[in-house]
Order: sequence, then structure tokens, then C-alpha cells
Amino acid sequence: MSSSSSMAAFVLFLYMVALSSLQSVSSSSSSMCHPDTTLFIFSLQSQCPLSIFPHPPLQVNGNFIEKALTSIKGPGYTSVLFYASWCPFSPSMHSTFETLGSMFPQVEHLAVDQSSALPSVFSRYGIHSVPSILLVNQTSKMRYHGPKNLLSLVQFYRRTAGLEPIQYFREDQQNILCSNEKSILHSLNSSSLTEISKTEPYLVFSISFLCFRVLLTCISRDIISF
Repeated sequence: MSSSSSMAAFVLFLYMVALSSLQSVSSSSSSMCHPDTTLFIFSLQSQCPLSIFPHPPLQVNGNFIEKALTSIKGPGYTSVLFYASWCPFSPSMHSTFETLGSMFPQVEHLAVDQSSALPSVFSRYGIHSVPSILLVNQTSKMRYHGPKNLLSLVQFYRRTAGLEPIQYFREDQQNILCSNEKSILHSLNSSSLTEISKTEPYLVFSISFLCFRVLLTCISRDIISF
């Protein structure tokens, strides 16, 4: 019974600390002047894209590429990245190609490794060096010749297919697609309990509520055993 009482006292202490933190945050928030909500959201959206979701290309082999490119119907476009695992430039190009998939989801993006296709497949589409990008529709095939940076590739898509990206990225924003989760975890790990209580008052309240439920359970068990 002594251990249960000690646990109940400890949980009660945590509950009181959480409540005091929540009250201090509420009082400090009420004394602050909040900007207009609509204006603030508009300003935030004008600086950041509404959503940043990875859109990885479909990894295929040589047989699939031949069937896919010969069966294109309608005005749609398919973009193919030809790369090689041994090539040191392929990883960065693959990352840029993934970003293009997020900017142009209306274009089907495929990626084929040199090791998964016969040399005749690469030569049939005029691919003599890697990495290379081929933009294909029902009537034409256009291979990209130019700098391997995101802005140049976006201009290539716009000029060749007449398409506009649904969202824009800077060169330094490409890493956001694969580092959002790491940034969130790092932020949580580096934040102290006081900082979390100030920035996430509702989270603190939820935890304190759960602690209070545990406290009631312990007290009920003590009463029943007594």
C-alpha cells in the first residue's frame, strides 16, 4: 500500500506542475496582441508551399519501360530517368527527379537503373550517358540536354510539355522532402519540458489528464484493498 501511495503522490505532483504550467501559458498568451488570423495565414502561405510531400518515381526495369512508352495514350506525358547505381551523379539527380514528381504530379515519373535493363533499351532511346531524362508523349520523345539543376529542368518541362508546376521549390528546399521527420524528432529531443509546456499547452493538458486518471485508479485500488 505504501508503494501505491507514493505513486499516487508522485502522479499528483506531476498533475499540479502541469496545471500550473498551463495556467502560466494561458495568462501570458492573453496579454499578447495577436495578428489578424487571415492576414497571418496568407503571409505564411505566401512564403511556404501549402504542402511538401515526397513523390518518388516508380522504379521499373527495361521491359516495363518499353511497354509503357509504346502504350502512351492521349496528351499525357511520361518522364523517365535513366541512371546507374555506380554513377556518383545519379543520387543527386534522383533526388531532383523526385522533386520534379512533387512539382508535376500530372506527369508520370519512372526511373530505370542501367543494371535492370539491356543496353539496347538505353541505345534505342538515345541514352548514351547517365543520368539522363527523357520526356515522352504519344507523338514525341524529347531528351533533356542542359544543366542538371532543378530550375533548368522545370523550364524544360514548361517549354516541352506546356505544364506549370503545382508548387515551387528552391534548390535548398529539396532536402525538406526527406528531412521533415528528422527535423521534428530533433526539435522534440532538444526541447526542454518548460519549452514544451509553453509551445504545446494542450499536449501538457492531455498528459496531465491521463496522469489524473492513473491517480484516480490508484486511489480506488487502495480504497478497495483497505
